[in-house]
Amino acid sequence: MVHNDLMCRACAQDHRAALSCRERIGDYLARLPLLSHLAPEEVEELTAASCPRELCDGQWLFAEGEPADRFFLVRAGQIVLFRQSADGRECIVAVVGQDELLGEEQIFDEHPVRSLNARAVGPTALLSISRNSLRRLVDQSPTVRHAFLQTIDRRQRLLLDHIERLTLQNAQGRLVAYLLGEAKLSPDGRRVRLRIPKHALASHLAIQPETLSRVMSRLKASGKIREERGSMLLDTARLREDLEPAENLGPSWGCPGPPPGDDTLRRPGR
Repeated sequence: MVHNDLMCRACAQDHRAALSCRERIGDYLARLPLLSHLAPEEVEELTAASCPRELCDGQWLFAEGEPADRFFLVRAGQIVLFRQSADGRECIVAVVGQDELLGEEQIFDEHPVRSLNARAVGPTALLSISRNSLRRLVDQSPTVRHAFLQTIDRRQRLLLDHIERLTLQNAQGRLVAYLLGEAKLSPDGRRVRLRIPKHALASHLAIQPETLSRVMSRLKASGKIREERGSMLLDTARLREDLEPAENLGPSWGCPGPPPGDDTLRRPGR
């Protein structure tokens, strides 16, 4: 479970290391689109309320029902957000990637608690930020508040799109929609490298791992997917034929989305 450390161990033992760490954190925060409108003194305040944190593969960050007294920025690696049933089965709701913020939808709650479980996929570096400090900046800056509201709205739309896919698409359609959405994040729009293990992907798509393997094999046999140097090269035109004509494609909720101002994920008429 998460510990609200004030600073990393090395920084606590070495003042010069602490100063260098603070400078790196400040530079990182100032570069994030979500916080790009902060004044230098506001970045400094947020930096003072932040500390680095590292997780090993599979290590839990927080559990459902815990107080949400800190936010987390993913600097490297990934975090899966999931629900766990009474018999131990997991349903992965989202995969949060680099430069994404965890928990911003609870920024306006007065007494927030975690609604999901979170754990690392692979080695993951995070920045832990005091909720009170971030909330104070959101309240003081209309520009930052607007940026948070835009981010929350975009993620809600992505979540609704994901729910719609689970409802309307069969197993192959869900996988194809996921792959085409992930391909949008690649420079050429065709290459996909799975960022989570296949069993986690199966959970995210609400299908059995065996079913995922069969569908993947079928798509490879048809030539719609080709393995190439540790990634998959998609025949996007043929894959789109497996989807409903109006199917909206985009990255999974929580993954790095389009830059601010890019409205490609909005459905016509919304």
